[in-house]
Amino acid sequence: MDRLINAILKMSREGRRALVPEQLPMDRVIDEIAATLKQRLDDAGATLVIEKPLPDLVNDRVAIEQIFANLLENAIKYLAPARPGRIVV
Repeated sequence: MDRLINAILKMSREGRRALVPEQLPMDRVIDEIAATLKQRLDDAGATLVIEKPLPDLVNDRVAIEQIFANLLENAIKYLAPARPGRIVV
């Protein structure tokens, strides 16, 4: 998560940055994001299910990490408080 935050800060300072496509093992990418969100999931009483294997992608790592981190953070943020949350990737 630290790497992602630093990349976002760097990008905001630089403005636009060039996309750098690379092979991304999405199982690992999503696992890393899930690890950073574990406390928030626990606090919300939610579970995150990752249906593996996920397909690998060729894309910009920072962009993909930002997209999935935002999606998962929003999923946690907008869970219905009256029932246990279950988020599936």
